[in-house]
Formats: sequence, structure tokens, C-alpha cells
Amino acid sequence: MPSEVAKAVQELTAEYEANETPEARMAHDANRCETLLQAMEYQAQGYDAQAWCDTSIAAAHRCGPPAGTGDRLG
Repeated sequence: MPSEVAKAVQELTAEYEANETPEARMAHDANRCETLLQAMEYQAQGYDAQAWCDTSIAAAHRCGPPAGTGDRLG
């Protein structure tokens, strides 16, 4: 991989892992939604994925901007 591409990927990965920007938080939220949808698909096929669903829902309730930023509704 060209060094400039590798650097860009490393910077984006660091941003995602820091979870401090709106874009990083949205990426984490999208990942949580995808995980929940996948668990629900498994349940529809007859597999016991309730614990997976419960974990995904609990994580979704914790998502959002850091406390005190004023960006969170409700």
C-alpha cells in the first residue's frame, strides 16, 4: 500500500478508535445497528440470539456524544 494511503488509513482508524468526532460516533452507532440487525436475522431463522440482541440494544442505549457536549437530544 502506498505510504500516503497507509497514513490516511491509520489516521482514520485512530479517529474511529478515539470515538471523539461526530463521524466516529456515527460509525460506531452504524456498527451497533448492523450487529443488532444480524442478530435479528439469526433469530428469524430460528437461532437463539436473544443475548446478542440484548447486548446490542444495551450498547445502542449508551451511544451518543460525550456528556456535556449539548449534542444529545432528550
